[in-house]
Amino acid sequence: MLNLRNSMRADIPALQALEAAAAQRFLAIPELAMLASDGVTDTQAHIISMTQNLAWLVEDADGVILGFCYAQRLSASLYLAEISSHPTARGLGVGRMLVTHVRKMAAEYGMPGVTLTTYTDIPWNGPWYQQQGFTVLNPLSLSDELMSIVRQQEALALLPRCVMEAASLVEDNFPGNKR
Repeated sequence: MLNLRNSMRADIPALQALEAAAAQRFLAIPELAMLASDGVTDTQAHIISMTQNLAWLVEDADGVILGFCYAQRLSASLYLAEISSHPTARGLGVGRMLVTHVRKMAAEYGMPGVTLTTYTDIPWNGPWYQQQGFTVLNPLSLSDELMSIVRQQEALALLPRCVMEAASLVEDNFPGNKR
């Protein structure tokens, strides 16, 4: 059984270890291999997202953290800043559970949708997000906030990246809701 809950400060070391383990997947892509040793989300970023109630994790029945994400509020969307799942949790629906929750939270916060930036051609990036209901945004339509995020990431991007968006999910349309 998987449990989704808000992340807490005491979780930060485990979240950072999980992010480092998840980043090892990039070793298979020579252009991105440096991401495997590039560091993890710093403690302060975790604390900020937690104090804003924008950080969530999925744990198993024993309390072992299998995945996490955190978001940032932009003026017109909830921005999914980070999502990671432990390599042993792949295929369990952890990422889908987190993304669905973020889309639901966007609706609760009155946001029309969720945005993110990702690599276009990495199977567990752009194509995976498309399977979760995200579509690629036209770069000419990006808000100043999203353009600022893109500019910060461009210097590090060795492969094509894009901005994607998915509509928020209201409770009645929440996947798995049997009402």
